Amino acid sequence: PTDRPPTDTTTTMAATAATTTATTVANATTVRELVAAALKTPTQQKHCDAVAKILLTQFGMETAADLREYAAAVGDDAAVLRGEFERFGVLPVCSATLARSLVQHNAAVA
Repeated sequence: PTDRPPTDTTTTMAATAATTTATTVANATTVRELVAAALKTPTQQKHCDAVAKILLTQFGMETAADLREYAAAVGDDAAVLRGEFERFGVLPVCSATLARSLVQHNAAVA
């Protein structure tokens, strides 16, 4: 296979990441897994445990399915969902991304 052109690793990595994110947000079973799937940057990753704890204690989200259903009930406006998260103490650096990921997931399965 030496006659194949070199693979563009950036494109491959981006495609893999997109697939992984969609699958993980869709297939996460725990709130922590879903949060980790949605929050990708190193800054956001540092807050995953705190965000998951807030969602459990303040929202009563015990499973990823609970969180997906809640987001679907709020609707397709990520700003509204973000506001709900922030009202209970989720940092803005995480709430916008998490809300957007959930809205995108729900739009994809609708």
